[in-house]
Amino acid sequence: MAHHFDYDVIVIGGGAAGLTASGIAATLGARTALVERERTGGECTWSGCVPSKTLLKAARVVWTMRTADRYGLAAVEPEIDFGRVMAAMRATRDRIHAAADAPEHLRLRNIDVIEDEAVFVDSHTLGLRRDGGRLITARYFIICTGSSPVIPHIPGLPADRVLTNANVFELNELPASLLVIGGGPMGAELSQVFGRFGSRVTVVEQAPEILPCDEPECSAFVRGRLEQEGIRFQLGSRVDAVAHDDRGYHAQVITGENWNTVRFDRVLVASGRRPNVLGLGLEAAGVVFDEKGIQINHSCQTSIPHIYACGDVTNGLHLTHVAEDMARTAVMRILLKLPAAYERRSVPRVTFTDPESAHLGRTAAELHEKGVRFETINFPYDRIDRAVTDHADGGFVLLHISPIAGKIHGAHIVGARAGEMINEFTLAMRNGLSLRTISSTVHAYPTYLLGARRAADQWYVRQSSPKLLGLLKLLFGYRGKLPDSVGTDEIV
Repeated sequence: MAHHFDYDVIVIGGGAAGLTASGIAATLGARTALVERERTGGECTWSGCVPSKTLLKAARVVWTMRTADRYGLAAVEPEIDFGRVMAAMRATRDRIHAAADAPEHLRLRNIDVIEDEAVFVDSHTLGLRRDGGRLITARYFIICTGSSPVIPHIPGLPADRVLTNANVFELNELPASLLVIGGGPMGAELSQVFGRFGSRVTVVEQAPEILPCDEPECSAFVRGRLEQEGIRFQLGSRVDAVAHDDRGYHAQVITGENWNTVRFDRVLVASGRRPNVLGLGLEAAGVVFDEKGIQINHSCQTSIPHIYACGDVTNGLHLTHVAEDMARTAVMRILLKLPAAYERRSVPRVTFTDPESAHLGRTAAELHEKGVRFETINFPYDRIDRAVTDHADGGFVLLHISPIAGKIHGAHIVGARAGEMINEFTLAMRNGLSLRTISSTVHAYPTYLLGARRAADQWYVRQSSPKLLGLLKLLFGYRGKLPDSVGTDEIV
């Protein structure tokens, strides 16, 4: 006898992955419910990408005004009303939420939005805590509950001084001094935001360099720019304890055998996250998980075949665009029975500091460790005409490629609009295209992306030079020597 289920698909969590999964499932005609305990939109909308990028733009306007003399204009110190800046950011956040993520909008797309806390009773049944334990059933489930910040145990650190991504965007007063724990993407971006708004910022990072997952040359370049703006870094360091005296709060920072004191008004913790797995009743459903998250396969299936998981709650990559790809993969697998797999290799990452730092594939160290033969192209931004006209000519395009075929092993860009530029290399890597294809493709002038083509030109001409020399000798008896490397001015 066939089982009757209330829904074909129930999605738990209304963030980037959950919104994508429920939207596609409903579009394909499945009876779909989305259960969200707080507010739809998730971390990306409320406490992640949207508010941080809005503030980064405002901070960039501040910096442009201070450095307007680069353009022959009078440099001015802007009057910053921090509360007004934050209100404008929240208005932008509300606008994005209302346009696509609000429950009433989702219901118009035939998604049954249930604002409640869900807990598995068994592998096909959820209990709704706020609705008296009402039970709902589904043939399939997709868990998209995300992650939460981890606050390290630091003796003496008062809770009311701590900021995380969950509450930093609700500030209305600018901290005079800010201690940032963690030099990853969030720590780097927000340290620049608060520094440009006027806070005295110190970043403490345990690794030897900020952005430790990135190509070291790029990380060092970004740090150098932030240091020029007055941000202080203590690398290879940790906060050992916090104390309070008549001058306010101060942290003891340990670096090797040494220590020093950093005074602060607020502490921004940007050093780690944990998956939101507790309280879901995963044990009752038989879903396997650990401290890294729910264990999934390449199709986002958990240990229970009809239960899937996507996004930060899993042991996969923790990026918004990956979460959305995982959600598409799960729904395709569930409803269309396609042998789908989410993308894990050709995935770009971007830190949206000024300058931006964008990465794809492997670093040089990773390639050496795996014994991969490669060569590197380093193309400077000061040879990209649009970067020069914009006075944004600091940075470079760094490509690690196979010596003969010109296939991309890694692309690392630091500079203006690096996050846009990395997408061309992502498309090339995903489809196995060579730098030869990029080099032979007409790009609009003057654009930043022309720098991608000219970096490819540099490799292509170098590869072609021996063949061209042989052809010239054959046809014309040429006895000269072609250059080992050809600059962009010499490339037609």
